[in-house]
Amino acid sequence: MVPVAEDANVLLGMHLSDAPHPETLFGGLGYHRLMDAFPSKNVGYIYCIGTRAEEGGSPLVLNEINHYGRKGKIFLVHFRNVRGSLPTTKAFEEALLDDGDLNMFKILLELDKVGYDGCLNPDHVPILEGVQIADNPSWPNTCIKWNYNNIGYAYSVGYIKALLAALVEFKG
Repeated sequence: MVPVAEDANVLLGMHLSDAPHPETLFGGLGYHRLMDAFPSKNVGYIYCIGTRAEEGGSPLVLNEINHYGRKGKIFLVHFRNVRGSLPTTKAFEEALLDDGDLNMFKILLELDKVGYDGCLNPDHVPILEGVQIADNPSWPNTCIKWNYNNIGYAYSVGYIKALLAALVEFKG
């Protein structure tokens, strides 16, 4: 697929396993090895902040953004926050952007530092009271069981816009 993607100037973005399965091809070191196996400018990450935080918290997220972002390997960002991580608490919980363990402005600063200028996609938005759940038997029991009238989704978009405005002011 890589030669065809290069010829057509198409980006191939990979998303790792969620929840992370460290011993698989799309988890932990396997994910990094897979990226290293295809050293093409057309192969990169759909970088999921929440999933990476599940595996190693804020230090892992910031290190990976710095490492892969400098190489132009981050094509899309799933902008999400969690509480807990598998190595520390053996569990995690989806959280609103301002309510988890991660400092999302610090992450945005790191993305800006490496020159990322792509999409920040709110992802796995917690279901808030009053939201009509869209049931689909193929979805797991996670925050994915919502539709676009979700108050949390609107809140996330507004929060991202506020972070971007703060970034502009911060940079002067």
